[in-house]
Amino acid sequence: MKNLNLREIEKNIEDAQKQFNVRGLALGIVRESGLAYVNGYGERNSKGDPVSGRTLFQIGSTTKAFTAFAIAALVDDGFLSWDSPVANLSDIEFEFNDPVVQTFANMLDLLSHRSGLPRHDLLFFIWPSLQNIYSKLRVLPPSPFQLRQKFHYNNICYNLAGDIAGSIFERHVKENGADFLTSAWARLVHNKILGPLEMLDTRTESAGMLNTANCAEGFRYDEEKERFVLYDVDSAYRVRGARPAGSMVSNIYDLAKWVSLMLRKGVLEDGKTRLLSKLNFEKLITPHMTYGKPVSDGPIQLESCMLFKLNFIEYLLC
Repeated sequence: MKNLNLREIEKNIEDAQKQFNVRGLALGIVRESGLAYVNGYGERNSKGDPVSGRTLFQIGSTTKAFTAFAIAALVDDGFLSWDSPVANLSDIEFEFNDPVVQTFANMLDLLSHRSGLPRHDLLFFIWPSLQNIYSKLRVLPPSPFQLRQKFHYNNICYNLAGDIAGSIFERHVKENGADFLTSAWARLVHNKILGPLEMLDTRTESAGMLNTANCAEGFRYDEEKERFVLYDVDSAYRVRGARPAGSMVSNIYDLAKWVSLMLRKGVLEDGKTRLLSKLNFEKLITPHMTYGKPVSDGPIQLESCMLFKLNFIEYLLC
C-alpha cells in the first residue's frame, strides 16, 4: 500500500457520495498480485444494510470486456478467426439491412462498434428475446455511415457476437458441470474466465439477483422529494435480454481477480498458465476504432479521442 493515502481516498469517496447522491458503493484497489484494498461505503438496500466487498452489483457494459476476452480465447483455440464474416460462422439466423454489412462484417467490427448499425436499444423493451431482435435486423434502418466508417455504440451487435461465439463453443466443446447456466454464451464465459479464475460469486445474468443474500438494490435520487427512491432492477430495463452486452453481476473480490488477470496480460497468478495468448491479448488492447472531435488550443489543433479496443476504452489526446 506504499504511496497510497487511504484516509484521503476514503474522504474523497465519502465527499463524492454526497455530491453525486450515491446510496452505496464498493471500492477495490488492485495490483498484479491481487486485491490490495477493499471497502464498502453506504447502504446496499432499503433496510440500510451496509455495502461490503462481497456485495453483488450489476456490472453493466463491463460485461462486454468478458465477452471480448472469451471470443479471443476461441480464436486461440482455432474455432474462429477475427477476419471471418460473422454470417458464415454460426447457425443463428440474422440478416442486416445493409448487404455489405451482411457479407463482410466480422467479429472485430461487431466488437468495435463499427458495423454501421445504430443502437436501436428500444427493442430491448419490446422483445426480451435476443433471437426476436436478431430476426428483425433486416428491417432496422442503417445509419448514414458505412461499415468501418464511423463509431456507433451498439448493444445488439455485441449480443450477436457473444451468441455467435457461444454457438461455436457449443459446437466444439462439451462444458461439463455447467448445465445450470442458461445460455451457450454463459457457458463460454464460465469455461474461459469465471472457472479458471474461481470467480465463484459472479453470475452471467442479473435475473433473480435480488433473491441473493448480499446484493445491491437499485436507487435513484428524487430531487423533488430529496430522498432515494428504489429502482426495480429486475423489470424496468430487462438487462437479462442483453446478456453478452451487459447482464453480468459481480463483487469487488471477484472483479479483483479479473483486473489482476488483465494486469498480468492474461496470465494466471501462478505466472505460468495463460488464459489468452500474447497475440490475442494484444488484439484486445489494440485500438480498432477512434472516436473524437478536434479541440482548438490557439495555434495547436488537438483531437480528444476515445480509442475502442474491443470494449477496453482509452481516453487520450491524439
